[in-house]
Amino acid sequence: MNSWISNIFGTMLNILHVLALFGVLLLWNNLSVTNTDLVTLLSIVGGVAIIYILSIGVLATLITINERLGKIVELLNNKDGGNNPHFKRIN
Repeated sequence: MNSWISNIFGTMLNILHVLALFGVLLLWNNLSVTNTDLVTLLSIVGGVAIIYILSIGVLATLITINERLGKIVELLNNKDGGNNPHFKRIN
């Protein structure tokens, strides 16, 4: 189950990357057509890029932590035969 969720979120991250790239290109194109000065154009696109990078970075980090914790619990369950009272067996 854990790997299934990680695969879904990994696919969603890939799709979000593609959509974000097209969105930034579309934003750049729309702002350049409206004769916006270069400093404003770069500030807006740079701000959007920074917000995207931070939010996707946090999401990717949480997914990685969840996946690794699942592997650790699985290893602990296999090590002691599942008799560790601090961890529930993951089926």
